[in-house]
Amino acid sequence: MIVQPWVLLERTLAGSAGGVDLHSHSTHSDGHWSPTALVEDMSRQGITVCALTDHDTVSGLPEALAAAGEWEVAPVTGAELSLSLGKRLFHILCYDVDPAAPMWAGFARLRAERQAIYTRALLDELRRRGHSPNEQAAIGPDGEFVANAAAIALHAGGAAPTVEDAGRLLRSVVPVRPVELLYVDVERLCAILPPGFGVWVVGHPARQQAQVSDRLTEADLAGLRTALPIVGLEAHHPYHSPADVASYTAMAARHGLLVTCGSDAHGWRVNRPPISYSPSLCAGFLQFILERQRVAT
Repeated sequence: MIVQPWVLLERTLAGSAGGVDLHSHSTHSDGHWSPTALVEDMSRQGITVCALTDHDTVSGLPEALAAAGEWEVAPVTGAELSLSLGKRLFHILCYDVDPAAPMWAGFARLRAERQAIYTRALLDELRRRGHSPNEQAAIGPDGEFVANAAAIALHAGGAAPTVEDAGRLLRSVVPVRPVELLYVDVERLCAILPPGFGVWVVGHPARQQAQVSDRLTEADLAGLRTALPIVGLEAHHPYHSPADVASYTAMAARHGLLVTCGSDAHGWRVNRPPISYSPSLCAGFLQFILERQRVAT
């Protein structure tokens, strides 16, 4: 007998099932599991509510949804979007989405624009350092840059015998990449969002890493909430100290926001496994998702 996902979610919330992990990555972005293997691993860790939240893509969700049915795990669909607000960088988790929704095609176009800007910045830096990348060789039939474009252009320009060698050369020539150029402006995202789309949560709000993520301030939260219907903060995260957890739990309470829990799992061999969080830590968020899923079914 197939158990409906909302039933598993309800059991987990009631404490009669396992744990929760609302932040993870598969091979569709930078994780080490296929979506199927990830869900299986989650299940074996005693997790009964999980979310695949690949970076800037929902391409792995159909496979994850199928695997969740096989392993009797309640799936919460999602993605982790790399967004900028002014010059500030954030990872915003968008939950409870349809991977086939037209919005994702629009977001892919925004990402392609940012990818082109990023790639041209890499090519310009290579030229400044005396190389002659063949830009045309890295453009596909659709007129867009192909994957691994800078290394392909470097190889085609004669700087390295193989694309793999060109990739190694690229990493040595441009060790610090302008990763922030890949982030989509929040306002541009808002322009393509249909009303009521998704459930929005600020991921790992305490994370401060140059070109990757800025620690969330009260001013940042106010700006993000002006643009997006933020409902929660990921207070429980492996990067967070106990003081961070307390600080962002308190911030959520001050603003009437929910709290979520996520491992940010990328793989065992990089020491970033799934974590089975107690559902009591994110009960309000689980109840919110449960009510949405009940309405949907």
